[in-house]
Amino acid sequence: MIALLLLAGVSASTAESQQPPQQPKSDTQAPAPANNSGQSIVVTVNQPPGQEQRAQPSQATSDQNSGTSPDIRMVRVTETIAFFTFALVVVGGWQAWTYFETLRANKVIERAYLSPAFQTAAYQDELHNFETRVTLSNTGHTPAYDVKFRAAIQVVPFPVPSDFEFRLPIETAGMSSSFIAPGADKFISRVLPLRVPDADVAGIKHGGPPSCLLSWGLVNYRDAFKKPRYLKYAFVVRWIESTATDKTGAPLPPQQVSSDTAEHNNAD
Repeated sequence: MIALLLLAGVSASTAESQQPPQQPKSDTQAPAPANNSGQSIVVTVNQPPGQEQRAQPSQATSDQNSGTSPDIRMVRVTETIAFFTFALVVVGGWQAWTYFETLRANKVIERAYLSPAFQTAAYQDELHNFETRVTLSNTGHTPAYDVKFRAAIQVVPFPVPSDFEFRLPIETAGMSSSFIAPGADKFISRVLPLRVPDADVAGIKHGGPPSCLLSWGLVNYRDAFKKPRYLKYAFVVRWIESTATDKTGAPLPPQQVSSDTAEHNNAD
């Protein structure tokens, strides 16, 4: 009996020494073949540390290999957001520019425009001095506010000297500030304060030389957008004798005409 036990121990040792090197323990066990004595030996197979990681790549490694790691995806998302943000800035800037250009164009179209025009004149005779009348018309689409003017009339050399100063002292100013609606008119009349020698009347009526009748003025006003505006006018008035007659055969009165001067004719 003792000999049998010794024999079994020797056989088991021999069998264990003949087994391949054992792997570290794992969660699975494989049954070993029975030894010569009929006893079964349980062999435990262990995975080496890190073998599972090598066998199954991590999600990060897989993402890196496929080029879609979380960092790369975040960079792409950031680039997309930056692109659309830039596009919104460009579109917003263009819309703002369009809005201000439209607003500026509307102001140009809708503002008040005061325009002077010669209306009529009277020459000196036994009862009258030389006189001119100017029509001030609002040809814009909105009213002209706080309309103030200064105007003068004078007999000057012809042609009008290039250094003529077109002075408008305080006594030439109108007596009030007025309002001119779109399409409405205002009249500016001025009478020559002194009579001229009767011998000079015909030459002045003809428009010179040597003398002519000059009418000029300055108008200040404010448009509907509260911007100050001005206009300057100056023209020479003359009379052209008519050769036509009326139904009774009487000659028609002289035709009154005006011509602008080279200076003092501008507006804002």
